[in-house]
Amino acid sequence: MGAGGSILVVEDDPDLRVTLLELLREEGYPVIGAANGWQALYHLKAVPAPCLILLDLMMPVMSGWELRSRQQHDPTVPDIPVVVLSCAMNLEQQEGFLNAAAYLEKPFKVEQLLATVRRHYPLPPGPSDANEQPVTLDSLAALARGWAWAPKLATS
Repeated sequence: MGAGGSILVVEDDPDLRVTLLELLREEGYPVIGAANGWQALYHLKAVPAPCLILLDLMMPVMSGWELRSRQQHDPTVPDIPVVVLSCAMNLEQQEGFLNAAAYLEKPFKVEQLLATVRRHYPLPPGPSDANEQPVTLDSLAALARGWAWAPKLATS
């Protein structure tokens, strides 16, 4: 995975979606956002298709469950690894149906999310930029304080 495609972030909470998009951009990933399964389905049929999906399950218009079902049963939708991000109860019981590459229960730690993304979409080594500042929990918290939704970033 990761051969030039993007990460599709499917999340109905606009503040969380923007935070995830910014975090992944800062890490060097190309990203696309979708507010529901219907918008995500449009992106899944695009060329080039995303190469990883971060998927919330409980959304309006089209849920993550329905999107995942369509992805699995529609031959025109590429088989793309999915990382489920949800506060849905009993994710383990849904594993057979969802057949996801990974599951992260909300709230999750930033490090946990990034480790999961890197496992399924390793970035090629790029040129180092001495002026580039690393993404830290403090910098993400400062970024989030500027928005109405300010996550409590857990530390180890």
